[in-house]
Amino acid sequence: MDTPRIREATGQLENVKSEIREGLTKGQFNLGELQQALLDKSKAAAATTDRLVHDNPWHSIGIAAAFGLVIGLLMPRR
Repeated sequence: MDTPRIREATGQLENVKSEIREGLTKGQFNLGELQQALLDKSKAAAATTDRLVHDNPWHSIGIAAAFGLVIGLLMPRR
């Protein structure tokens, strides 16, 4: 798996979170600006995820299968 890209995306997310916190603390953002910023960052995160999945399809399939297995095991039976 391409961990430098994951680290980069995580770092970007942390930067966004700190910018939002700082803006809210200072009262600089109004709701519309905050919504637009979240929309822009969500699109960037989706594009990064899409790139990772396309670059590593088998890893993605394995991770999805593992999550499905765990969820299936945790679900109560009737």
